[in-house]
Amino acid sequence: MPSRALLLVDLQNDFCAGGALAVPEGDSTVDVANRLIDWCQSRG
Repeated sequence: MPSRALLLVDLQNDFCAGGALAVPEGDSTVDVANRLIDWCQSRG
């Protein structure tokens, strides 16, 4: 059986709105990460 992994590396609040290193649309990475997590979990 093949092994699969989703790696999310170094997601930090600092890049989101109000953070020390905020970037435009930095918050959108959280939404994308959450959707990927849900998608992966639904597939085992």
